[in-house]
Amino acid sequence: MSIPLDILDDIRIASPCTVSWSSMAGDAQVRHCGECRLNVYNLSEMTRETARRLIAEKEGRLCVRLYRRKDGTVITADCPRGLAAKLRRKARRITAAVAAMFGVAVTGCRPLVCMGAPVHPLSEKQENRQQGREKPNADPTKKIDSFQGEYRFLSNFWLADVIFEGIAYPSVEHAYQAAKALDISERRRIAGLQMASEAKSAGRALPLRTDWEQVKFEVMEACVRDKFTRNAELGDRLLATGDAHLEEGNTWGDRVWGVYDGEGENRLGKILMKVRDELRGSPDRPLNR
Repeated sequence: MSIPLDILDDIRIASPCTVSWSSMAGDAQVRHCGECRLNVYNLSEMTRETARRLIAEKEGRLCVRLYRRKDGTVITADCPRGLAAKLRRKARRITAAVAAMFGVAVTGCRPLVCMGAPVHPLSEKQENRQQGREKPNADPTKKIDSFQGEYRFLSNFWLADVIFEGIAYPSVEHAYQAAKALDISERRRIAGLQMASEAKSAGRALPLRTDWEQVKFEVMEACVRDKFTRNAELGDRLLATGDAHLEEGNTWGDRVWGVYDGEGENRLGKILMKVRDELRGSPDRPLNR
């Protein structure tokens, strides 16, 4: 299916929602609303391409949180940082159900126009705190032992464009799981999945390539490095952790990539600290590509 190029800017509000974003469970990109029992997707924390793909896969029927410029266009995470910050201060915040009905080609886009009033915006400081945009504490003695809340961006589940061996993925988790297979069609199938949790499940069902145990750590390092160099804002946030020890403490028993019950190799944390050192020593920080 062809995705209309202007689908983000043709969003129409079918039913405005007054439920507080802070009352929903989840992270900066997606939270679950207990009242309507639906996931709410924060388009401002996704790249434009990821947001377009999400709307297309949901056939335009989903709940979103978004920022709009005065001209009605939607602000996404890959807008230039300075401009995006300025625009966000002026933009109105809307959490609403979207009903953007579109055809299979650009010329067939027919959004459903529905009226709705925006909810009152939070202050910029409140927004930054809720979405994890406040600069993390760079105390060199600090230990970051959970990739949740303001440090959720360190998680492999964080939606950010990653390119691995010529294929673009929505997250590190997508890329890592897809790399378990050498079949390009399988990799592309996983790249097309919406959420990182779906990619993880799909990866577990794959027959592993024969050399997986020998290459998996290199694959992870390559994917994490691409995430933080390709997405400059995330690189800045990683650098803002200073010299803090990074450790993915978890409750699901992972003692290879993280630390569980005080024990673990913390492979992901070590990769993140290595990439952070690389970024710190780079005279020319790459820009978003």
